[in-house]
Amino acid sequence: MVTAARSRWSLRNPLAALAAVALAYTACAERITVPHAGPDLHAVSGDSQMMGVPGRPFAPLVVQVEDSSATTPAGRLVVFAVELGGGRFAGETSIVVPTDSMGRAAATLTAGAADYDTTRVVARSQGSATPSLGFVVATQPLAEGSLSMGLSFACGVTSTGAAYCWGNNYAGQLGTGDTVPSRTPALVAGGLAFRSVAAGEAHACGVTTSGAVYCWGSNVNGRLGVSGISQSLVPVPVPGIPAMRTVAAGGYHSCGIATDGRAWC
Repeated sequence: MVTAARSRWSLRNPLAALAAVALAYTACAERITVPHAGPDLHAVSGDSQMMGVPGRPFAPLVVQVEDSSATTPAGRLVVFAVELGGGRFAGETSIVVPTDSMGRAAATLTAGAADYDTTRVVARSQGSATPSLGFVVATQPLAEGSLSMGLSFACGVTSTGAAYCWGNNYAGQLGTGDTVPSRTPALVAGGLAFRSVAAGEAHACGVTTSGAVYCWGSNVNGRLGVSGISQSLVPVPVPGIPAMRTVAAGGYHSCGIATDGRAWC
């Protein structure tokens, strides 16, 4: 096809010859079909990084299976396997799950020991040696009750007191010193040791191990508890309050309970 397309115009009009070659090549390429290598797996949930408490189950990792005709077959076996880290499926490093009537397979992971760093899981169709999907599902063990969900972002505190946030960051609500969003947990700036953290609409507040309260993100309506700024990209101390036991971040305000039982908002 290339020779035929080139023979008539190659000497008179080289540009036309090149165009003819390109068209001929395209026409040939459109006839090429690649044999389907097996069912395609698509992540439904669990494809972004999550954090959790060691020994506790995570939300299930869910995949959608589609075959070459874009149908969702039931009963297709999917293998979830721990590739790195301390996570387990019912005590095992791998689990085989059949797809349901919607072509979906789900597996619940439990975080490993407190000293684990990152648990990475791969999913593949049974019989296939090549992983179809990869999940990074756990980094840094969280202290009890220290995970908080805001509006399009979340924060958590590790057992060592380090605070991590991830998600939207247009107002600096991740506390990382910038406004760049993060799909994975990002360390909150300042090197503070937190006991707990609370995420709001576009801000977050945390109680340090000494009872001090720090907030970051948007300060519209004074939700950070400080004056003179519209936002803070890093944690700033809230002045004028006693040592706090806990803090909660609402949509446009924050409240806390002091160690003496009084509430402050």
